[in-house]
Amino acid sequence: MSPGTDFLIVIQSARPGSMARVALTGDSQVVAQAPVGSATFRVEPHRLVIDNRDSVAIIDLRIPSAAPRIEIRLGSRPLLRKQHARIVSAAEPDSAGRYLIPLTASGP
Repeated sequence: MSPGTDFLIVIQSARPGSMARVALTGDSQVVAQAPVGSATFRVEPHRLVIDNRDSVAIIDLRIPSAAPRIEIRLGSRPLLRKQHARIVSAAEPDSAGRYLIPLTASGP
């Protein structure tokens, strides 16, 4: 899907142990993938909603490096924000430049 100028990816729920693997790409489209049956995806205007409540999975998210603004959240908690070339995330990129983010709720 095309991210336009402002795009939100919301992971509504995630099974403990699941991860989001986020990579910046030279493509123009946002791509989201997970093992068959492990997550559901719903596209809405300017947003992608993911539900991963039934099985542990790695959700691959590929986002265009040229996109002006993309935010990834677990519920209402921000996981990663990309604004132009600036990336803000508690996760550090690995040697391949991907962000591996645990999908666990914070707090009690």
